[in-house]
Amino acid sequence: MAEEPSDTESEASSIDMLPVESPKPKVKKPKVFVTDTAAMLALIDQAADKEDAKLGKRLERQNELKKRYKAQDDEARLKKQKRANQVNEAKSRVIQEVKQRRKQRKQEDQAAEEKKARKSAKKTLRFA
Repeated sequence: MAEEPSDTESEASSIDMLPVESPKPKVKKPKVFVTDTAAMLALIDQAADKEDAKLGKRLERQNELKKRYKAQDDEARLKKQKRANQVNEAKSRVIQEVKQRRKQRKQEDQAAEEKKARKSAKKTLRFA
């Protein structure tokens, strides 16, 4: 039993020996106070370049979106145009079929009238 307390003491002492990491404090970047005009101009140029880069990227994205939307609109317009052409072709086919039927009926009617006229002419010749 005497050995047990010594074992627990050794475990406790080994736990105390482990290194404990302390949280690192967050350090803000120090503000730069510029007294030299050349350095000040360089900082202004850097800031302007950053803004230009941001604006450039934004404009590129906008242009890309515009192109994509325009392509989609063009595709939709082509689909509509294609559908309209198909509908017009179908209409013209139907109209042509109707015209052909009318023409055929007219020819049949004329042929029937001519036949009647011949029959009546034959009858009149018989009686004459």
